[in-house]
Amino acid sequence: VTGASRGIGKAISQRLYQDGYHIIGTYNSTKPTANSAESHNFVQLDCGNDDSIEAIARALSDSELHGIVNNAGTIEFEDFQNFDLKSWQRTFAVNLDGVLKLTLALKDRLGANGSVVNIASTDGFIGGFDTMGYAASKAAVINLTKSLAINFGPQNIRVNAVAPGWIQTDMGTKMPEVAIDHTALGRLGLPEEIAGVVSFLISSDSSYITGETIVVDGGYYCIDPVMKLEANDS
Repeated sequence: VTGASRGIGKAISQRLYQDGYHIIGTYNSTKPTANSAESHNFVQLDCGNDDSIEAIARALSDSELHGIVNNAGTIEFEDFQNFDLKSWQRTFAVNLDGVLKLTLALKDRLGANGSVVNIASTDGFIGGFDTMGYAASKAAVINLTKSLAINFGPQNIRVNAVAPGWIQTDMGTKMPEVAIDHTALGRLGLPEEIAGVVSFLISSDSSYITGETIVVDGGYYCIDPVMKLEANDS
């Protein structure tokens, strides 16, 4: 599980540990808490650095993996009028290239019925104002998931994605009341709710599901804000 020391990644690693899996979690800048370190093996990994990816592949060369959860990600806010291509490239290096490179590096470690789960985002279905790189990279992850699924299928390795909506994490919205108002369930999601879907996709219960992206957004994209305003005014 990449990015396992906080937020959604931490919830995923804890849930999979409860499911009975031995967890190898990665972190980059945020070190794991003592409680997490007691139950998981943690290694440092920079998903945007080729040497770092090669190092973890070597460290796991004798391991058999049941699954890979590509959760680690980054977001940089951009000024469209003074666009910085380097910011875009840094975002893609982690959010897209890192997912592909790590998956390919560890593919041969996956045993029979292996499962790869990529954490995408509902931002991957829409445009971004000051987060174009993030939105575009997550859209690419959704498509990459399909490409990996059809190429890994003959080896009986499944590849799916989860696209969270507004979740209560430090990468969440600064305007939660607006997100809540435009979400069918009327609340933000919890990291544990993303973890539950990942648990399903890792397990044999999803043995005939591959190439799919499961949206977990509380019904955020069911609502047209204009239609809602018109209904409330009528």
